[in-house]
Amino acid sequence: MQLPESIAGKLSELFSGAHATNIIKVGITAISLVLALLAAVGSSSGAPQDDDSSPEETAPNTHPDYRTPSLEVQTQLATIQTEVYQAVNEMRQEQNLGLVFEYPERQDAAQLKAQTNAVTGTEEPVAENISMLQAHLPLEEASGYEFIERLRTSEPHAAVLMDSQYLNMAVSAAYSADDNQVWLVLQFE
Repeated sequence: MQLPESIAGKLSELFSGAHATNIIKVGITAISLVLALLAAVGSSSGAPQDDDSSPEETAPNTHPDYRTPSLEVQTQLATIQTEVYQAVNEMRQEQNLGLVFEYPERQDAAQLKAQTNAVTGTEEPVAENISMLQAHLPLEEASGYEFIERLRTSEPHAAVLMDSQYLNMAVSAAYSADDNQVWLVLQFE
């Protein structure tokens, strides 16, 4: 397919170098259009918001009073979650029990529960019909190893960890600056 002569002539003129400023203008315009399109797509791809919503609102899986900790503490929380998940599976393998798999469908609920515990400073049961373990430690002592040791040495907690009927587990940790505690939640199904 050939371009119409008027368009082909303009393109030839643009790219011949005779009008270098035109090329810069076209480039800037093209970049601006692409950025505007990306911004429009990005803003429309999020969940629809109510008319009375504000940008300060929190995500549905975040406790409204939970304060996000520093990046350093967030990294420590992520490490704790990974270590706990791996340690539970290592313990189950040693006992010739089946592995528990990450449970993405429960992750948001586990995160919300850990944040709620951090905000309230308590470990309360949930209304849902799930098995859940909860623990907390001071930030300086908090590690996956320390949490597992605490849970493993408690007979009722160990029974849940080693129950072969559970195939899925969500692990979440949250931090409370008010009491300098890391709050851990494990949910099993």
